[in-house]
Amino acid sequence: CSSVRGFLRTLSCVILSAMNINWRDRIHSDPAILLGKPVIKGTRISVELLLGWLANGWTEAEIFENYPHITREDLQAMFAFLAEINQQALGVPADSPARQSA
Repeated sequence: CSSVRGFLRTLSCVILSAMNINWRDRIHSDPAILLGKPVIKGTRISVELLLGWLANGWTEAEIFENYPHITREDLQAMFAFLAEINQQALGVPADSPARQSA
């Protein structure tokens, strides 16, 4: 349970911080890299991989320990990217206050 609480606390902080970051500065998609999966720029580490590790209980510290070239800002950009993709999937209009805050 404490790992779940720690993850949720980290996730909340990262999401709140991600609202002020331009994910396009750190997330990139290129058909020549991992078949076009979104990755952290300059790496072959996919958003999908990082999200999977977090879903499996990894902490932010464990990600940084295992992937020392990944930064907190990279994770914030990943969450900002995912928030925008989610809003697009839900059909939130681009001029919606909910969309503009992300």
